[in-house]
Amino acid sequence: MSKKSPIALVSDSCVDLPLSYTQYPFARIVPLNITFSDGTVIQDGVDISAAEFYRRMARADALPVTSQPSPEQFLTVYQELLNDYERIISLHISSELSGTFNSATLAVQMLAEDEKKRVDLVDTKMVSLLEGFAFLAVAKAIEAGQSRDEIMSIIDRQLKSLTCFFLPDTLDNLRKGGRISHIGALIGGFLQVKPVLSIGFKTDGKVGSYAKVRGKKKAVKLILDAIKANADNLSAQTIGLVHSFIDNESELHALQELVQSELQPKKIITSIVGATVGTHLGQNGFGIVYYE
Repeated sequence: MSKKSPIALVSDSCVDLPLSYTQYPFARIVPLNITFSDGTVIQDGVDISAAEFYRRMARADALPVTSQPSPEQFLTVYQELLNDYERIISLHISSELSGTFNSATLAVQMLAEDEKKRVDLVDTKMVSLLEGFAFLAVAKAIEAGQSRDEIMSIIDRQLKSLTCFFLPDTLDNLRKGGRISHIGALIGGFLQVKPVLSIGFKTDGKVGSYAKVRGKKKAVKLILDAIKANADNLSAQTIGLVHSFIDNESELHALQELVQSELQPKKIITSIVGATVGTHLGQNGFGIVYYE
């Protein structure tokens, strides 16, 4: 019998990483499901691209509904990987925001007794590119041949320092999703109020309201100033710029240049917000991921 490889990595489609960053032979991404108001159900990142999702959502009167993968989806992946790997580390979107971690937990309970001990489940208490950065750190550690205990310590450090500010362009999707009233959205739009949202190690898995600012320029400045005040050694950091600028390349490029000139990080990973967060963010929003 051939020797098993040491560690495999499983995550979900909320990592919001460019495809090239997830292509490891030992890694699997399990997609969430998206149900549109016409009853169509598709798999996030499999049956529809992020750009197509935003265009379709913009045409709809009601927001699509995102739902976690089934336990059976995870079980199939786990059983396949356990045939070839000694252990699995399974990283997932915050259990405060999705039932995905619960589905993964149920899948582990369905494994044989000797297999259950070989799967480490992690509720990242993160979402989007925050979760993606944790995924990348684990993937690099597996490539470097680090042990399970070393990798779990790396995950712990990642999840105790990652944070993100999100800025929706409008309040429309928050209104459609029932997060704000119709009147509130109208007033907010009239006054050009921009809600700055935050999630990270300080928010315990939830999306928090950081500030409300009149005007997009002021909101962007507030975010950049907050990052400069709180980030740990920006010039040595890889930061993330996750966005929903679909068919709006000029604004994306302007934002990329602004972030580079203001924050001057070592590197910027730019990616599109996937369907789960994008349902509430809407088009032309963005988030910046960094380490405090």
